[in-house]
Amino acid sequence: MEESRSIAETEAVKGILAAGKKQWQALAWFLERRYPERWALKKRGDDQDENDTTLKELVDAIRKAAEVQSKTS
Repeated sequence: MEESRSIAETEAVKGILAAGKKQWQALAWFLERRYPERWALKKRGDDQDENDTTLKELVDAIRKAAEVQSKTS
């Protein structure tokens, strides 16, 4: 059973790589899943600055400051 799964996996990868000759998306998909640390799309809120502040945290802080500002104006 394990050998059959291994063969099926190999054939699937061959198919993806063959499709990549005509459709770059197939290769992009393969790279994103095989090497996510280098190729996976990052969520916008996951990016961090030099202070380890994520984009989401920064946006949330700006929104909160804007709410406070609008209440005092």
